[in-house]
Amino acid sequence: MLRIGLTGGIGSGKSTITNYFAKLGIPIIDADKITHEIMISSQVVLKKIVAHFGKKVLNRENSLNRSQLRRLIFKYPQERRWLENLLHPLIISIMKNKLEKINSPYCILVIPLLAKARHLINFLDRILVVDIPKFLQIQRTKIRDHLSDKQIKLIFESQTSREDQLAIANDVIVNDKTLSALYEAVLQLHTQYLKFSK
Repeated sequence: MLRIGLTGGIGSGKSTITNYFAKLGIPIIDADKITHEIMISSQVVLKKIVAHFGKKVLNRENSLNRSQLRRLIFKYPQERRWLENLLHPLIISIMKNKLEKINSPYCILVIPLLAKARHLINFLDRILVVDIPKFLQIQRTKIRDHLSDKQIKLIFESQTSREDQLAIANDVIVNDKTLSALYEAVLQLHTQYLKFSK
């Protein structure tokens, strides 16, 4: 089975593209969803996070305050690296388990920060980058996530540069047109990936 890594910055259209592949019957494994599941279900991980960051990352009911944690890791790059070192081995292990259960010509693995997680690149057969002009990316992120300019600036500073993302790409979808044009691009890649998987 061909393993396709899908990556792109915030607001680039990864979710829309992922949904299009899913409608074509292609299995999707999403690193962000796995991360969310780990944060909710693993008491061991939660204890390590609280031991490292302190109780300020907890809500009143002692569950993880994800927005507070997000603020900390975007503000302090070394804290983001610490969290990635904790979570990445778990994410890879869960991805491998999910892949073993899939019977399909190819699978899409959504990994937003793939260019920064170099050890994951060897795990993939091809990399699909969703590219988008920065002004559109900012506009979409503001509308979707209701973030301030300052918050968006911090997120953009923590993300991989466009150049670094494109440098690892085997395939690129430029998401600057209509949804129907985007779907057409996905259909073309779907046909290509089916050929590659034979």
